[in-house]
Amino acid sequence: MATAPFAGLNLPVRGREAPPAPYDVVCFCGTRATGTRLSRHQVVTCSKCGASRFILPLSPLPDVSFDRTGGDAVGRRRWRWLAVAILIGLAATGLAIFLTRARELVVPLIETPPPSEEQLQRHVQDASAALADGGFLRAERGFEAALEIQRRLGNQPADEQRRLTRLLRQSSLLADLLAESPAAIVRHSIGMTDADWQEIFRQRYAGKAIVLDDTVSRDAAGRYQYGFRIVVLNNEARIDLAQLRVLRDLPLFQPHRILLGMRLANMRREPSGGWTILPDPDSGVLITDPEMLAGLSIPVDAELRDVLRRQQAWLDPMQWPK
Repeated sequence: MATAPFAGLNLPVRGREAPPAPYDVVCFCGTRATGTRLSRHQVVTCSKCGASRFILPLSPLPDVSFDRTGGDAVGRRRWRWLAVAILIGLAATGLAIFLTRARELVVPLIETPPPSEEQLQRHVQDASAALADGGFLRAERGFEAALEIQRRLGNQPADEQRRLTRLLRQSSLLADLLAESPAAIVRHSIGMTDADWQEIFRQRYAGKAIVLDDTVSRDAAGRYQYGFRIVVLNNEARIDLAQLRVLRDLPLFQPHRILLGMRLANMRREPSGGWTILPDPDSGVLITDPEMLAGLSIPVDAELRDVLRRQQAWLDPMQWPK
């Protein structure tokens, strides 16, 4: 003879004459599923999206009504065990939903095709085409994606990785070029308090980039000389090139024309008059590839091509002249 469910709890069971208990649940897609609960749980499939829905079984307990005149310990236990059954059902439902959603998230990841050499070349070609149109931001995204695919592929030539890294750094800097000249920025600061100007500089100019095309040299004391001058109201603004780490190991004991990008970190007024423009020390980027100049107003002639080749050799010590 079968033992009635919950017999050890001294709880009455649902009678055979009890009416059937329907269910009515709504899927994630909004489709309703209806039917009759069975003595065991059910897993039904949505007719629209195919998702699985967990249906609680028919409760073996009878319908419970609270009797205020006879609310003894047995009645309280009945309510307590009913609450436990509901919590167990909710936990099971949550687990079923979690497993369904987890499968939906994991399957696309498994089905994602692995990176390929064709994908790598497509990103490089798209980035190069963007450079030809002066689209430095699109080029930055393309070279970044190409480097990620190259990393995932592994065993790629080191020189090609260096080339893509170099192109990414250049396009990233040129994507943030200032719309104003350094002289216009200096004029903007005139008449402001230091506190007001520092706040405006942080909001508008910090992290933005400029490009210097000039002849640069470094003396024995580490001071840099260059010909570019920024003069506003008879006072001069100087770019402190000594801040840039990229220049410190370059052979600038003799004057060399360089094409150099940098990001601004600050600009301060000097007590003696004039201004000092401070670049971010790690932001210096030597321009090395002619395609980077398509979006700039710098004519590419034989002299400039020699400059780019020399700067590329500077970045690769293996190519330095012995």
